Amino acid sequence: MMLLAQNDSLSKTTNPALDYYDAAGQATDNSKGKQKMDEGIQLLCEAYWAKKKNMGYRVQIFSGKSRWEATKVRSEFISKHGDETAISLVYQAPNFKLRVGNFRDRLSASHLLSSIKESYPASFLVKDEIAIPNSLKAELKSN
Repeated sequence: MMLLAQNDSLSKTTNPALDYYDAAGQATDNSKGKQKMDEGIQLLCEAYWAKKKNMGYRVQIFSGKSRWEATKVRSEFISKHGDETAISLVYQAPNFKLRVGNFRDRLSASHLLSSIKESYPASFLVKDEIAIPNSLKAELKSN
């Protein structure tokens, strides 16, 4: 009988964050456990957003073997169109590629493409991994 009582006491939960009922079987106020769970969910969300790859569209305006030429085209683009459009220089052996924009949909990217097609006639749309602004991440997290 003594052995049975010891096993019965081991079966009870020892983690106060998981104790939802007291000894009388009544539900307890478990605000500390809920707070720890909320913190854990927040950490999981942050890890998810850190690893998440967001596919979208960019406009490729240059592809060539010279890094110097790519930076020259980049400078020209900034002087013509300003600094508000994201510009990325990508190296995919053996070429340097200059891509502009971070668009979640093809329609928005095609608007940029049509506006710069005169200056960069060889430009075209590419599907690529894009960066989502922190303000949009915060908005998506809250939903």
